[in-house]
Amino acid sequence: SFQCCDYVIVLCNETYEMLRDIYGVDENLIYLIPNGIKPLEHPIKRRYDNSTTNIIYVGRIDEIKGIMYLAKAFSIIKKSYANANLHLIGDAENKSYLQQCLDICPDIKYHGRLSHKELDAYYCKSDIGVIPSFHEQCSYSLIEMMSYGLPVVDFIFLSIVAILSFSFLNKNSSFTWSKKTCENLRNR
Repeated sequence: SFQCCDYVIVLCNETYEMLRDIYGVDENLIYLIPNGIKPLEHPIKRRYDNSTTNIIYVGRIDEIKGIMYLAKAFSIIKKSYANANLHLIGDAENKSYLQQCLDICPDIKYHGRLSHKELDAYYCKSDIGVIPSFHEQCSYSLIEMMSYGLPVVDFIFLSIVAILSFSFLNKNSSFTWSKKTCENLRNR
């Protein structure tokens, strides 16, 4: 179907190479246009609460985003860390999938879609960000989490190296795992 396109726009070099090398798309038809990211102009003031550990996921609540694995991993974490909280923030069009995830661990807090100001408050009080997606081209949530200084646990996906190359991000704050199991997520 790429042969029917006049042009293909990609957000990272890894996707460019995949289309060219694996799918055989003519490189003259592929345009790399990275996401424009404006660094934060003011330092973020994080609010720590040593009595709890707040884990945050921001994004669409969908199977491809790995939320079921996250819920299973969190249910295991909760047994050892009773004061841990998992905050899911984002749209959930498939309400039955959301409910399946919440049924795994009733302690998960689902907030739906939030305003930027509300989201800022959750980022500021969070201790860890998590991106359990199976596929991403350029995760804006990952960029946001790292810009708030959060360590991030994520599945390995194509553009992680490209995202980490932004100079204003902390390159030592991301942990990846390639075997997609809830036990591996819990251990990170």
